[in-house]
Amino acid sequence: MKKIIFMMFLVRSFSAIAQSESDVVFSEIMANPGTGSDQPEYVELYNAGDQSLSLSNYLFYYGDKAYALPNKTIAPKSYFVLCKTTAVANFDASLTVAGVTSFPTLANTGKLLQFGKAGTTEIIAWFEYSDKMYNDAEKKANGGYSLECIDVNNVSNLATNWSASIVAGGTPAAVNSIQADNPDLTAPSIVSVLLADNFQVKIYFSKPMNETSLTDLQSYTLDADDYHVLQATTNPLYADSLTLQLNAFPPQGEMVGLHLTGVRDRSGNALGGSTVFIGNAAEADSADVIINEILFNPPTDGADYVELYNISEKILDLRYLSITSRKPSDGSFNAVYSLTQLPLFLSPQQYIVVSIARESVCAFFDCREESQFAEPTAMPSLANESGCAVILNNRNMQIIDQLYYTEGMHAKGLSDKKGVALERIRWNQPTQDATNWTSATSQSGYGTPGYVNSQNMSGKQPEAGVEVEIDYSQASIGRYQIRYRVEQSGYNSRMFIFDAWGKKQKTLLLNAILGPEGVVEWDGKDESGKTLAAGIYVVYTEAFNMEGRVVSCKTPVVCR
Repeated sequence: MKKIIFMMFLVRSFSAIAQSESDVVFSEIMANPGTGSDQPEYVELYNAGDQSLSLSNYLFYYGDKAYALPNKTIAPKSYFVLCKTTAVANFDASLTVAGVTSFPTLANTGKLLQFGKAGTTEIIAWFEYSDKMYNDAEKKANGGYSLECIDVNNVSNLATNWSASIVAGGTPAAVNSIQADNPDLTAPSIVSVLLADNFQVKIYFSKPMNETSLTDLQSYTLDADDYHVLQATTNPLYADSLTLQLNAFPPQGEMVGLHLTGVRDRSGNALGGSTVFIGNAAEADSADVIINEILFNPPTDGADYVELYNISEKILDLRYLSITSRKPSDGSFNAVYSLTQLPLFLSPQQYIVVSIARESVCAFFDCREESQFAEPTAMPSLANESGCAVILNNRNMQIIDQLYYTEGMHAKGLSDKKGVALERIRWNQPTQDATNWTSATSQSGYGTPGYVNSQNMSGKQPEAGVEVEIDYSQASIGRYQIRYRVEQSGYNSRMFIFDAWGKKQKTLLLNAILGPEGVVEWDGKDESGKTLAAGIYVVYTEAFNMEGRVVSCKTPVVCR
């Protein structure tokens, strides 16, 4: 899935115009006014600087195409709108609106927008909007609401700083309806590291980084004096990847620590886990890597994946691993595919997802910042009903791990298995133990590619039955968090809200697959959407597993 990222760039040399970082930012976009609406499409920017802005000195870009801007002056600390010249009359005369000749029709689904200095290649601000940013299915489908920036002072350039407007028609050339403090406090992390030819190291980050910190050679130190960083470059605009040119790599069997001590994100947050290792990592032996999760019956337009987990204490080079499957006729191997042609390291207690289509996986499942992928040129066929996935050392064809899977390993009562991953429950139990596998939970979205399984019980001590407690920390805004714990993975559950007279008011879960612990959110409303009156109600939870064991509990909840 393509990252939706929002970036703002430092303006280095302006005369009586933008003088510092984020002096001009994109702040709102109306891409979908709705069918039959007379509301025009528009793009809003904010002049956050202390200087007036002459638009004739700038260009607006829609994708790769540039559009000249009219001779209009924008006051400091003010919003302004760009739209078609014929649409200017649709806005109140008191608003700052600039008509742009041949202004493009804005794609509902998303596009890259840029604001740059005329006569140069300098880009001052840009973002790539997406209809996924609405965070509201109805507004996304029907249109009529703009996408708004929550905090124009948040320079993280992340999609989490954008959402749908509260006001129909948006807030063109005015303060956004969802304006609020929304600082970026999340530290960036390293997603993956590749060693390329000619002593190059390629590093990919979880979020946009500060370009100056990436290209400054003082940001990097190595544990051995024999090795040096000669050059550091990053990808244009996004700045979420880094290429380091070293003078040499360590010889076979040696690893050298490379410390990214000076690297920061756009908000100044230091890199978490700032050491990577350069050199030739170890080959995996049998059971160094285990199959930890598998999706063999993907959703329509989705993709199969096999998740691996490094249970060893070694840094492993995935160049030495391949993936295949077995033929049902005689058990022989199908075609064998290397996980990667370039060095790709897997550290101890780290996950990696093997799939030919990261975007297709992440379109249906929650791929997190730590989700690391290996994308081979092809994947073996994984049958939807049953089959066998195999991980091999591709130099000696040693079996590292293999899983014979069937649909029957899914949780009991799961009627539709399409798009549901099988998860390993405990790392220290044999891969081929069918009782050590079950369906990913419904609350996880039926899959956890690249991070800890929703059904993981490794290192956890089972508790008897089911326990439920209520978290009232957000009750003042009508949100009740119902936290549950059950003794093992693989339970199916029903959860209801009853009033004091035993009348059911709300169904929260119905045949939902549970993990060993989790949270169910309730908005304090009944089935009709009406907020329940203040008083004491009961959360009734009932769960059953594949062995027929049934556990239940009743927990009071106070509505305020």
